[in-house]
Amino acid sequence: MRTRSQIPMEKTLFTNAALNYDKINDFAFLGMHRIWRRKFIDRLGPTNNTKLIDMAGGTGAITIRFLEYVKDHNLKNCHVTICDINEQMLDICKTKATNYDPSLITLVTADGENAPFENDSFNAYTICYGLRCCPNREKMLKEAYRILQPGGKFLCLETSNANSKLAQGFYNMYGSYVLPVMGGMLGHQAILDYLVESTKEFPDKETIKTMIEEAGFQQVTYESLGFGIMAIHSGIKA
Repeated sequence: MRTRSQIPMEKTLFTNAALNYDKINDFAFLGMHRIWRRKFIDRLGPTNNTKLIDMAGGTGAITIRFLEYVKDHNLKNCHVTICDINEQMLDICKTKATNYDPSLITLVTADGENAPFENDSFNAYTICYGLRCCPNREKMLKEAYRILQPGGKFLCLETSNANSKLAQGFYNMYGSYVLPVMGGMLGHQAILDYLVESTKEFPDKETIKTMIEEAGFQQVTYESLGFGIMAIHSGIKA
């Protein structure tokens, strides 16, 4: 597990990649991440009065998808707070969100392990590709539980172990040989190398399920995506 001393280095990687981060994801996931994120929000199933915290929200991919969902379904009294440690990433989100009602979104620069929110502040919590970047995942999950209201939904989209050796072998080869070439072409090999390494050391689905349960969540489940290389983890605060 990464230590606190490594956070400045990681923050610098994401700062340097902020302007091209969405493009990097398009290359890295071959556009499939857009489908996964859409399914992710569908699984969240926002309704009227949804108060979402999008933790480690970066450039706002989940936040913008949530705002689209609210608009498409004509939902009332909804709001999203996007929180990330990197101001440059949030600046990109702020630009992307100009097409939406500004009263629906709040941007907060903060660390999810020490979330600057009161207990029971939100009824929905999402984190997408952020848990693997967290030095203390157990603390992050406990903070998620703390700031959610009773009955609130927790959803996490993360990389995972594939469902078969063949799929895992292909995924490993893709990460070891194809992504470095893409990184060189984009001029962002460092961030792609980091994403590959953080994926390799991220726990499997069952381990993450146990960690979510140990944070206090109930009805904890996961859904495999993309032959298992991605997973949506979910839970409810009792």
